Amino acid sequence: MHTFLPRLLTRALPALALACITVAATAAPLSAFTARYQVERDGAAIGEATVSLRADGGGRWVYRTETKGTDGLAALLGLSALEVSTLRWGADGRPQSLDYRYDQQGGFKQRSRTAHFDWQAGRIAVQEGKGRWDYATAPGAVDRHAATLAIAAALRAGAQQVAGPVAVKDRIEVQHFAVAGAESVQVPAGQFTAQRVERRDDGKTMHSWYVPKRFPVPVEIAGGDGGITMKLVSYAAQ
Repeated sequence: MHTFLPRLLTRALPALALACITVAATAAPLSAFTARYQVERDGAAIGEATVSLRADGGGRWVYRTETKGTDGLAALLGLSALEVSTLRWGADGRPQSLDYRYDQQGGFKQRSRTAHFDWQAGRIAVQEGKGRWDYATAPGAVDRHAATLAIAAALRAGAQQVAGPVAVKDRIEVQHFAVAGAESVQVPAGQFTAQRVERRDDGKTMHSWYVPKRFPVPVEIAGGDGGITMKLVSYAAQ
């Protein structure tokens, strides 16, 4: 249970829209929004998640995912998690990470991770518990959470095979995803014809469904840890 929902988010969402496609320099950044998800395990509701993006002044934006257990063992253990990325937009319309924080509470275990991107020095400093890592950044690298904001731009640009650098705990990891086709998806927010995206490396099975002309986030994510699925309940541009 310690992996809960955010592990699904950070494996399925982050790396998809990174960088093998260049978004036009004239592209506008994403507008502020709030999206809400129902979290299920093996078809039974266990929690809810709220994903939001807002401007924070001075060209900085805050991308936030808050998850909490509402049913079953997840509620009993008081599981909750908060994942926050602070970023700015590059000239190409893609996000550039500045800071990242992840905190998980509940059960018998607490977990936290922070990452600071020093673009002037070209270094990324990561801390998780008592461990510390410092390594070189790479062009286009983002934290595993903020990378989701590039998904809509990549799919709108016609991406079918995408790969890019993601800053994980101790290194830059190049992750690969591919569009596998269009499918009809039914979620609490409605029925959509969505693009199904699959991860093609690291021995993982992960599927996510996007409607890029309408949402900068997936309408559904399935696979990965413990049979957890996320389904979009509502989306509001702000």
